[in-house]
Amino acid sequence: MTGTAVWTVVLAGGGGTRFGGPKQFFDLAGRPMLEHPVLAAGPVSDGVVVVLPAALMDSWRPPAGVLVAAGGAARAESVRAGLAAVPADAGIIVITDAAHPLASTDLYRRVVDAVRAGADAAVPGLPLTEVVKEVSPADDAAGPAGGLVAGRSLVRETHRLVQTPHAFRADLLRAAHADAAVPSEATGGPVPSEAGNATLAVEDSAMVAALGASVVVVPGEPMNIHVTTPEELTMARRLAAAGTSRSTPRGSLMSTVLVESPLSDDERRARLFAGELFVYAPKPSTVAFVEFTRELVREAFGDLDPETAQYHMPVEEYAALLAEFKPRFIHHPRCKELIRDLLIEHGADPEKTYFDVPRLRTSTSDDYLTSGIAYAFHPHRDTWYSAPFCQLNWWFPVFDIVPDNGLAFHPKYFTNPVKNSSETYNYYEWNATNRASAATHVKSDTRVQPKPQEEVELFPQTRVVAPSGGTLIFSAQQLHSSVPNTSGRTRFSVDFRTVHLDDVVGHVGAPNVDSACTGTTMRDYLKAADSTTHLSEELCLEYDEVPPKADAMLVYGASR
Repeated sequence: MTGTAVWTVVLAGGGGTRFGGPKQFFDLAGRPMLEHPVLAAGPVSDGVVVVLPAALMDSWRPPAGVLVAAGGAARAESVRAGLAAVPADAGIIVITDAAHPLASTDLYRRVVDAVRAGADAAVPGLPLTEVVKEVSPADDAAGPAGGLVAGRSLVRETHRLVQTPHAFRADLLRAAHADAAVPSEATGGPVPSEAGNATLAVEDSAMVAALGASVVVVPGEPMNIHVTTPEELTMARRLAAAGTSRSTPRGSLMSTVLVESPLSDDERRARLFAGELFVYAPKPSTVAFVEFTRELVREAFGDLDPETAQYHMPVEEYAALLAEFKPRFIHHPRCKELIRDLLIEHGADPEKTYFDVPRLRTSTSDDYLTSGIAYAFHPHRDTWYSAPFCQLNWWFPVFDIVPDNGLAFHPKYFTNPVKNSSETYNYYEWNATNRASAATHVKSDTRVQPKPQEEVELFPQTRVVAPSGGTLIFSAQQLHSSVPNTSGRTRFSVDFRTVHLDDVVGHVGAPNVDSACTGTTMRDYLKAADSTTHLSEELCLEYDEVPPKADAMLVYGASR
């Protein structure tokens, strides 16, 4: 292979003659059908190209980082248009289509891993469960005109129903599409284009096999149906609504929670961008962080038990204590050292991992203080607050928690949009006008923040109850909320956020399904290796929708 990068080409160039319109834009689980393979392929791809009909190039707004190419009249022409958009140094190219919207991220990973292991190409296949017969047109003697006559039966054990996605060594796939001697849709023989290349190849794995390449078959997925008719689209909608597709959790009613996973940081980030949660038991670095935080918390509350102090203090006094204490914790130089140690112990590369300063969260019981300095978060995504889609959130409790005072995740919405007011939020304006006033909001919080503008189904939900120092990692795209605290004890927790340089440069991350805020938090992050180096301004500007104003407060506390 020429390189290690993986690129996926999503073919979405059909005219939809059987649907009365282009089926790739038809709704499936709250999004156009073509977006499902884009989202499923994203966690295992360094880049994605979507091939659309030339006349419909402006009909769809791609997620950040996704390329769009104009297709041709025949499938092979569309494939070659996609290949032309893939960087020349790609090592593996995946070909899929919008007509297989329920293929899972695991299936994409399966075909890619097969090529990485040495195969020239890999396709998913399902065993035949019904009898398959050859047929021929019936004549008057054999049956009614226009009918079919059954011939021999195929041997089921030696045949497979092949699905997409297909993965290929990039050099072989490019060579196959440059070679005229490949099968064609119309005749079964080569049909050269004006440039001398094949134009009507029906199936890419047959093309590379014709060049002598090895094509392996990996297990397919029964739910990965081929949507070619309105009836099949109805079936796909039912499957997606029921959460039975094992794809990137679109429409799913559950999250996968990986506990003490041995996956590398690269693999972990890919899984997090696909909606999974990671939980780790307390480790020396997190225990040290907990002990340091407890010491500061107990010093702040004096003779009172921090978890029950709310019952012995007027709420105004409590809020004033937090207003003085929390900034001191956030900017304590020891916190940066502890974050660095925590990241290294959890497998992150300190030279490429950037973090922001930690926050100490307090969730008081029984609605004692739920605004301002101890804000009880409604269902929200961090991406509504200008966080980049490559951001990961790290969270751990300082004292042991129970299900009634932790966090709740609402996984149904990871790739399903929620109508919200994020278009009103600008991070730089928030820095300038709202952050400093948090402690003044005691009885209520009048600050305008992004919120759902439709009813959110809070159940089913996922709650992770970890011991103090147990670490939870999740994507900024996760819709989550504060569990209404009825435990009788205040929950103290620490969280901070990270981005990985490779993800920032490559615009890799979770899907944007509904965020419309402006500005970016990208300038807040510090390199873990030295706790002082910021991401370059050039990179940060890539995440601004428009260049910020000259007097914008790009980082809270900075001079305007």
